[in-house]
Amino acid sequence: MGLCSHCRYPCYLSGMPACEASHYLQLWDSDAPLKPRGFDAATSLRLRGVADIAAVSTGGRANGRWKPDNQDSFLVQPTASKHGASSSSSDEEAAAGGAGGPAAAAIGVFDGHGRLGGQAAAIVRQAMAERLAALSSEQAAEAAERGLAGAASLLDGCFTAADAALAESGKDFSKSGCTAVLALLDRDSVSVAWAGDSRAVLGVCDTTGSLLGSLSMDGECPSSGSSSSSSSPAASSGSGSYDAPMLAGPVCAAVPLTEDHKPDKPGEKQRITAAGGRVTRLATDRYGNPAGPFRVFVPNAWSPGLALSRAFGDTLASTVGVTSKPEVTVLPLPSPAAPPAPTGISNAPAGAASYCSSGGSGPAGPAGPAARERQVLIVASDGLWEWVSNAQAVGIASSAATAEDAAHALVEAAHKQWAVRYRGRNCDDVTVVVAFLDR
Repeated sequence: MGLCSHCRYPCYLSGMPACEASHYLQLWDSDAPLKPRGFDAATSLRLRGVADIAAVSTGGRANGRWKPDNQDSFLVQPTASKHGASSSSSDEEAAAGGAGGPAAAAIGVFDGHGRLGGQAAAIVRQAMAERLAALSSEQAAEAAERGLAGAASLLDGCFTAADAALAESGKDFSKSGCTAVLALLDRDSVSVAWAGDSRAVLGVCDTTGSLLGSLSMDGECPSSGSSSSSSSPAASSGSGSYDAPMLAGPVCAAVPLTEDHKPDKPGEKQRITAAGGRVTRLATDRYGNPAGPFRVFVPNAWSPGLALSRAFGDTLASTVGVTSKPEVTVLPLPSPAAPPAPTGISNAPAGAASYCSSGGSGPAGPAGPAARERQVLIVASDGLWEWVSNAQAVGIASSAATAEDAAHALVEAAHKQWAVRYRGRNCDDVTVVVAFLDR
């Protein structure tokens, strides 16, 4: 496969001359001095005994220019654990996992939308950060003892605090808001709460195997039966998908921890219509058939047109059933011999894992106890998930040496997709947080 002259990471778009995306990415690089201040951001945290964590957030483009602001925010911070809080004398010692250091971390991604979407995401992020900073080890232990209900209560408190902060801000969020996904990562569990279509996925990978095949952009796992030679046929014009080249890496199981909150989901649609809202498509194709995403509208107007069924803010949509109340998944971290099986509240995801393997006639599960495993948590905004499937994301991340490299590789994979599909003119904000779990 190799790299084109521009790409730092392997290109997951084949059938194009020397990476078609590189042309557009080079144009973006030439525009870099025009980016608004604070447009891109990154951070990392090494929490010994828990995880190596890195976050990367990049602003998007609209109509061939950088957007006015990056409406995404992220949260990465040590927090109290049922195993005990930090007694370190400095933040640096605590983050390094020194004696008595924190044994848990909070990871969050917040994706704004609407005119004040960036402000909504920043307010929600800050409110949750403050709530978690005030969490004591006793409260964390009490929540752990209550199991699923305790985790749901703790996370729900963070979402309630964020709701209150938005209301107290005095800003008009009638047609602006943000999604949220918040994960609490402990030594032996992951608890996730979410509202909207930002997503969390856990990968369980056998790092002694290999992931060989084609990554298609339709969400399928790699297949060992395809080739990525330079003679591979190009994707047909307008097909919207590309076969990807061969990728060496782990054999992985991708376990979804969240399920996107969309208005056409049966339970979500029922709640909205019961509140008097309408769920329908606004656009039509050239034949006059409904097209585009399902959106939420008030009874007698084509407004607000929100393509989410849960979100913070959006006070107009909240009058017809859109809510910020999260769903929760609690996942005990598995032993090396078995894949995880999340348990949830309300309509939480069933937790069916998708597997990617280098050989065999069917899906391959995680390796047995003798194999070396890597467990990777990916939390990201829909700027990543629009074009990259759960399995593809896990494959890309688990092939990286560090969480920082994994986060950058995922952002670049998303950028390539956006660049090619919109010929460099449009790209969503992309925010990715990756955690390599210590096991």
